[in-house]
Amino acid sequence: MLTGGCLCGGVRFEITGEIGSPSFCHCLQCRRASGSAFATNAGISAADFHLRAGADLVREYESSPGQFRAFCSRCGSPVYSRRRDHPELFTITDGLPQLERGDA
Repeated sequence: MLTGGCLCGGVRFEITGEIGSPSFCHCLQCRRASGSAFATNAGISAADFHLRAGADLVREYESSPGQFRAFCSRCGSPVYSRRRDHPELFTITDGLPQLERGDA
């Protein structure tokens, strides 16, 4: 199991299943959302993603038709993204989850 959360700590989650291999996206949307030259993302099963705190802080933005990016409304950290046509899958930013032993 992995745990993770946003920068301010208001949103906390657990991932109980496998995380897919990382992918590096250089599209304009990902560059803008990450504030970097690329975003490092990984796919997970939506059923394996569990919000443990801060559900009231999570907001979704439809960044393109059918593509939703969730973020913490307090600090702006990304939480997950999802697609309307694939509700069983989430994408997370690889920097969010930590091993159970905590941050490095």
